Amino acid sequence: MSIREASGFVEEPENDCELSHGLVQSVVREQFPQLAVQSVEFLESGWSYDAYLVDQSLVFRFPRHAGVALKLDRQERILAFVGSTVGAYVGIPRAVMRGAPSARFPYSFTAHELIPGAQAWSVAVTPELADDVGRALARIHSIDVSAAAAIDVPEASENCRAVFEELKRELNAVPATEAVAPGPYQWFAADPVVPNEGADA
Repeated sequence: MSIREASGFVEEPENDCELSHGLVQSVVREQFPQLAVQSVEFLESGWSYDAYLVDQSLVFRFPRHAGVALKLDRQERILAFVGSTVGAYVGIPRAVMRGAPSARFPYSFTAHELIPGAQAWSVAVTPELADDVGRALARIHSIDVSAAAAIDVPEASENCRAVFEELKRELNAVPATEAVAPGPYQWFAADPVVPNEGADA
């Protein structure tokens, strides 16, 4: 995903197919008869996946559209690589089951064991949390670039300064931004030092 995509200024692709508790239950039962599938709980929908918790232990992630489904293998390689590199300090999902396309759901999907935790927006921001996040990011950013390239994760090609200027233009095009978010607006307006290359970000 590019910096611009991650910033939220790209329109999110529409979902190819609608899921429901009943559909998820039938798909999982059909492909994994060894599971009890006594409970199905919707967790979240993101840019790429709909996530459902099955039997309070397995998180099934269903691609929301064809473009994501085509990159499923690549994402699994990346998750496995990051998990092997950063160690147990950071909880990285690891697929333990993989479903095949079927008449009920057209794409492959995966399941990983539930990683206990709290949603980011429900956690109080504390110095201890900041330290934990900083250590996690330090481990992730210490990953060797050449090793990442070997699994099809190239160095960032976008110029941070160009992306910054584009975001600044977006903000200036919405006059209400200063009143709604004065802090971020003033930070942009002050023209802070921004790295030129994505690798330096």
